[in-house]
Amino acid sequence: MRTHATAAVSGQTPVRHAQEDVAKSASKAVPARKVRTEAVKAARRGAKTAAKAAAKGAKAMVKVTGSTLKALVPAMIAAWPVVLILLLLVIILAVVLSPMGIFVSGNEDNLNKAGQIVAQIDGEWLDELASTRQQYEAQGYVVNVYYGVNIGDESSRVNNWKDCISLYAVMSTDLEQATLIFTDEDTAAIRDLFFKMNPITVEIWTKTVETEVEKEVEKTEWVWNAGKQKFEQVAKTETVTEVVTEVVTEAIEHADIEVLNHRLPDMLGEYPLSDTELDYAHFLMSAENEPLWNQLGIQTLQEGAYVGDPSAVIRDLPPGTLGTAIAEEAAKYLGMPYKLGGNGDGTIDCSGLVVAVYGKFGIYFGERTAATQAKWCVENGKIIDAGAVQAGDLVFYTSTSGRVANSYERIGHVGIAVGNGMMIDASSSNGCVVYRAIYGTPIYYARPHV
Repeated sequence: MRTHATAAVSGQTPVRHAQEDVAKSASKAVPARKVRTEAVKAARRGAKTAAKAAAKGAKAMVKVTGSTLKALVPAMIAAWPVVLILLLLVIILAVVLSPMGIFVSGNEDNLNKAGQIVAQIDGEWLDELASTRQQYEAQGYVVNVYYGVNIGDESSRVNNWKDCISLYAVMSTDLEQATLIFTDEDTAAIRDLFFKMNPITVEIWTKTVETEVEKEVEKTEWVWNAGKQKFEQVAKTETVTEVVTEVVTEAIEHADIEVLNHRLPDMLGEYPLSDTELDYAHFLMSAENEPLWNQLGIQTLQEGAYVGDPSAVIRDLPPGTLGTAIAEEAAKYLGMPYKLGGNGDGTIDCSGLVVAVYGKFGIYFGERTAATQAKWCVENGKIIDAGAVQAGDLVFYTSTSGRVANSYERIGHVGIAVGNGMMIDASSSNGCVVYRAIYGTPIYYARPHV
């Protein structure tokens, strides 16, 4: 993989420079040759500048296309084929010479596009996981597979392909010289990155189980001999049996296969990005590009999860209440990348979201984990019935792991209810803060703000 330094984005959008250059050359009533010459120069300047614009430039390109076409109308009368082609060239170059090229990589020169690479590597990774599982099952272990974290908000498989491809696209694209064309070398590099972001580890542990079993035993009858002053066994005339219960202790060997789905923020220590590159990566992973990721065959969010406009999320809530205000504050974090231990400074986790949102209203309780927050709610009488849940309340989930001894330690996830049976939570399985239905069977509902 290659890393490179990118030019800083100036205060004025580079795309605006490109638009003005092309518009100025097009608006002069001069011979077609001069129009062509000036347009070529403007297009070259615009393409080079726009290619450096990173995320803001790519988004602005789409927005200014309409106004640019209007500015070019006079010149198109004299040299419309040249101007139109040059305009399209500027737009195309701004895309394909940038990390956005991953979405248009299926051209005739690059048939092995991103979606095909993902399918290939995904299959290889799943084969390795299956092989690991079979290896331990063959040795008699009870095998469980945990994705992400083994408590709370769990996924059923790896789901960080968007992070992986975005990181690789930003690191390996030369914004000034070349389109992102995937070669066999790129495929191998992406494979290494994906396997590094989804390491497969195995933890062996023993569980002691006590079970009751039924056994048949011979029944012996005794009688008291007064002369001898002792009990004597009665002569056996037949075998009498009865069923008794006996406790048997058994040690069961477990092999937990744990897959930690690293997200983009987790990889920045090993793969540092410039501010411009990081902005571009965040743009690639933003909600507005969901349709493009889906076209590549990459599902970015679990079914039912949403990261859209906060104003569309918070609706039909009673105005002026603290619960509504808490829900509105939580909606501001939609789409923020998930990272265990994140506190809202670019990344966040589930309990960190609770601390950040409630802290805005001067409300502090419990500690920094979902478990201690739930314990505080229980001990302070803040638990409510499921049917009473309103916007601003908390929703707690327990672990499925049998290794957690303490009941509070089993609480590994928390979300903030936002009304209409929905909640906002920092989801490890979705990789960001999402809006979704209150799923499964929460262990507690709480209202700490009253």
